[in-house]
Amino acid sequence: MKGLIFHLAMLRGKTPISAKYGKPFWLRFRRRSKLLFRELAPQLPDLGKSLFAFNFQFAPAYAAWYLALAEMQLNTESINQIIWLLNERLVTRIPRPLPCTRQAKPISTGSAARLPRIWHASNGASCTRGTG
Repeated sequence: MKGLIFHLAMLRGKTPISAKYGKPFWLRFRRRSKLLFRELAPQLPDLGKSLFAFNFQFAPAYAAWYLALAEMQLNTESINQIIWLLNERLVTRIPRPLPCTRQAKPISTGSAARLPRIWHASNGASCTRGTG
């Protein structure tokens, strides 16, 4: 799971980070964060079936990104923005129904545009059904 989180976020973050900072920056960041991730990930202890086990899987990716960017001498604000972007690009790939699957209707074969939106975080609702 740790590797999937890291690699999917990196894949999704490549275009916006390259556009803002340039391809050489992206290549340096990718190379260094990958090395750090490979070093840190095996050190992550197994939390078993803990409530925090899933969230804990993000730790090596965040640490690798932070350390790589700090080594590249970015300021704290830039580091925060890049990690935020990587996290955002990762979680926006998770289908919306997943946070409240207990309320989701079975998905039939049909257009995704016709499926109801069942979670809308921007209005503060945790799990609501609706079309908008």
